[in-house]
Amino acid sequence: MFTQVPYHKSLRIAMDLKKKLVDEEKVNIDQEQMLKHLFEIMKKSGYGGKYTRRYEMIIRMYNQRVPVIILISGTGLIGKSTIAVRLSERLNLANILQTEIVYGLMVDHIQKFKPNQRIWYRDFGGDMETFFKEFKYECKIVQQGVSPDISKSLRDGKSIIIEGSHVALANFTELITNHNMAVVERKNNIKEQAKKKLGIKTSLIERLRLERKKNMKKNSQEKMETQKEKEKENEKGKENEIEKEKEKEGRKKENEKEKEKEKIENQEIIKNEKEIVQEKEKENEKEQGEKKKQEQEPETQKKNKKTENKEIIDNEKEKENEPEQDKEKENSSNLETSDESDDELEKEGERHSKKKYQILKKTFLERQQLPKDSKGVIIPILLTLHEDYHRSYVEDWVSCLENYDILKGCGDDLETQTNNLLKRYQIVQQILIDSCPSETEIVVIEPGEIESILNTLQSAILERIEIAANLGEF
Repeated sequence: MFTQVPYHKSLRIAMDLKKKLVDEEKVNIDQEQMLKHLFEIMKKSGYGGKYTRRYEMIIRMYNQRVPVIILISGTGLIGKSTIAVRLSERLNLANILQTEIVYGLMVDHIQKFKPNQRIWYRDFGGDMETFFKEFKYECKIVQQGVSPDISKSLRDGKSIIIEGSHVALANFTELITNHNMAVVERKNNIKEQAKKKLGIKTSLIERLRLERKKNMKKNSQEKMETQKEKEKENEKGKENEIEKEKEKEGRKKENEKEKEKEKIENQEIIKNEKEIVQEKEKENEKEQGEKKKQEQEPETQKKNKKTENKEIIDNEKEKENEPEQDKEKENSSNLETSDESDDELEKEGERHSKKKYQILKKTFLERQQLPKDSKGVIIPILLTLHEDYHRSYVEDWVSCLENYDILKGCGDDLETQTNNLLKRYQIVQQILIDSCPSETEIVVIEPGEIESILNTLQSAILERIEIAANLGEF
């Protein structure tokens, strides 16, 4: 399928080759002889010339372990993953990396990424510039997560397809220019042609300016209305405050008169109570003095006996506690030594963990850096979709949702949510078109024609491989 020979025809060619070898009784055969017989059968079945040259080229590519790195970019909900899977089946490439998986891993490790809150569904309050900045930031973070896989494929010579909406091809310019075997010179009007097909008339910057002006007008009108309402409320509030202050002053005067009367009554009551208390205290002092004199003589005798008994008991206890104190001293000394050993073990563990962290950090940074000498056939592809078709895709996806709480950041109604979602997807599409490098293969998707899209992509990939082969890279 890599040579663009149809699947059923390639099976027929393989069966004919097997039959020929069996009929001629050629069991032990070299690769060169096998290729001669294969090319003869291919010519007879109408697939000679360019098809045989492609076959030889791809065999050389596999033998020399030349990696093919296909970067598939595009906005959300246009069918990138299905096209990537179908393309990998055609090209017999097993490795597909989706940036959705990388994004999910980054959410767990970076605090700025909010889990379960994708950029498409966040509440930006109509400010598309912040959305634009957040999307660029996320693309850079995901690019850092993808770069170790790219460097590994360049080192090991393994082909890979990387697809997702976070594949901003502008972030991979160093990879495309410095590590690409297929140097392609593209015309500058490819972006303009794609924009015409998609019906994009105004540029992204102009579109954002117009939206900003509309938002400024709306905000100014809302502010004027709110200011008028506030002024009316303030006037009503001032009148109510004046009436309340008058009522408060009248209440204060009445409360002050009542408090003065209460003070005078309380002072008279306190005087009478003090006189009664003083008389009772004098009588109690006299009675307590007489009782103390009677109790002092027997108490002195009892105290002397108690002190003698306490001294005897204390001496006996000291004799019993002497061996126990010695044991406690020994235990405390053992505990101190054990604590010191535990502290040393903890310090060693911390040193070991720090060294391990430094080693892991070095390996991660080394994996991120692309190898200098290694190269491959790098094909940047940008998939695009017209706004009308994209609307139908978005509406179908929204209708299949079980939980509509995800779309709260896009608006209150279902219509506003779908419109805002589509608007964000289209803005990202225009960002990717404007920022993509000149080597990019821009493909406009048309629904129901996936086979023709796969054919165009396959021919573009084969063209890049042929350029690398003609330049003598492999």
